[in-house]
Amino acid sequence: MLRIGLQIFGILLLSAAAGWVSRNISGPIERAVPCDVASLTPGEICLATVVEKWQSDVLWVDARSKEDWQRDGVPGSVWISHENFDESLGNAATKMLDGKPVIVYCSAVGCDTSKEVANRIRSFHLASELHALHGGWKALHQAGLTKSSKWRNRGGGVGISTVIDTFEAEAEQAQKAGLVAVKVT
Repeated sequence: MLRIGLQIFGILLLSAAAGWVSRNISGPIERAVPCDVASLTPGEICLATVVEKWQSDVLWVDARSKEDWQRDGVPGSVWISHENFDESLGNAATKMLDGKPVIVYCSAVGCDTSKEVANRIRSFHLASELHALHGGWKALHQAGLTKSSKWRNRGGGVGISTVIDTFEAEAEQAQKAGLVAVKVT
């Protein structure tokens, strides 16, 4: 019985060591939300395009539940509900008139709520630039733009520049440790 226990422990130890080595060689699992511009539906936009075009200086509109928005939305965003559209739009309309591009997001890639809310906002002609974010909250969270994002909590800053700075610093540390042989430029 002891022998079987030692064998199981040995297998678990080897598995853990193999996982650790694999992660240190190939890096963490890529969880980024892929976005192919060619496959976007009309009115959709990739997060990379938002960053490139406007440096994230946009009005983010959260189309998820009010509780989700309050708990873990993008700082400075407004909430517009599909169910309570008229009421929630009234609270957000003045911010839309500031002239910033408006980007609506919902939960994830398969969520159509952001497109529906964007279309309803579009009918009021409140924004000259209005898009639904492909990848939704998940893309924003992974880019470090939500309240609970790993990068926000680590770096103390907000936005893509914090993500890039943190990534470059981690890549440099990994290179110095001999874990990677590629310089980030």
